Amino acid sequence: TALADFFNNLLIYADFNYNIVGGANVTVQGRFNDMRVHEVLDAALHPRGLKWTRQGNVITVEPDLHVRIFSLDDDSLQKTRNLLNDKKLQQTLWPPDGNPPVQGAELRLDERAGQLIATDSTNNLDRLDKFLKGLTDTAPLRYEVKIIRIRPEEGPKIKTLLEAHLGSDQDFDNATMMG
Repeated sequence: TALADFFNNLLIYADFNYNIVGGANVTVQGRFNDMRVHEVLDAALHPRGLKWTRQGNVITVEPDLHVRIFSLDDDSLQKTRNLLNDKKLQQTLWPPDGNPPVQGAELRLDERAGQLIATDSTNNLDRLDKFLKGLTDTAPLRYEVKIIRIRPEEGPKIKTLLEAHLGSDQDFDNATMMG
């Protein structure tokens, strides 16, 4: 149900007028049995990034937006850039098409500073934070291997140096040196 239709239906049960500010183009669904008007408004609006105020018999609905800045490492910056370019990140936050339902909500990537600046509801900002942390959690491990030829008589000396530098490890002790 469109937000305006939601309020028109609510007017049947309560005597007030409403004003939707800032193009709050959201849909509301749910069952609100045996709830007071303020409880219905909280349950319907807050999760969608909207807040409401009442002055007399007029309820005003407007976006409840906050700004959060996410610092990104180089790998996360690249992944985030690709997700933004493909509109995948927007679709994750604002399904199904990736268009924010609340005017003023946005994602901006500052590549020079390595930051994603997000303006949205607290709920969506928390979801975005969790999503971005998942980008770094799933980064593949990198191993670097170097094969160096050494003279057989230098093997024990180099092994001692490596043990001192890397620390003694059972797997290292069982490794074979190439001659």
